Amino acid sequence: MRMKLRSSSADDGSPDAPLIEGIIIIGYDICMQLYEKELLTDSSYQHIYGLQGAGFNAQQLAVVAGLHGWRDVIARAEDESTGYVLPNKTLTEIAKQMPLTTNKLKRSMKSKHPYVERNLAAVVSIIKYSVQNSAAYEAAVEHLKERRLESS
Repeated sequence: MRMKLRSSSADDGSPDAPLIEGIIIIGYDICMQLYEKELLTDSSYQHIYGLQGAGFNAQQLAVVAGLHGWRDVIARAEDESTGYVLPNKTLTEIAKQMPLTTNKLKRSMKSKHPYVERNLAAVVSIIKYSVQNSAAYEAAVEHLKERRLESS
């Protein structure tokens, strides 16, 4: 493409040659940028769209955090987007219902999600573990409530 632009501007003696050169340079700079996935932090799950207004309790928030971490690991390993592995809406629905068996998890999902279906037992284990260790999320629940009140 660069060669074609250069040859077309040289052939017709175009006064747009500096513009074309600028486009080539900008295009090169854009192409050379390396995409890096954002880093997962202890509070990354709090930025899920709709979470602030969901009014989750500590158990549900713990499930959100656990599933958020799981989908990040799967997405990086499979080189997929986190939204494809487990969309935010589905993630929050699972957290709201907290299904503790694979059958309940299957029924709670309105559409098919291949990565979840291949890992049903692991996802249920994450839910159970998150529920058992939810006391650590009490402060996060309060923080989300404060943010919700500030934005109202």
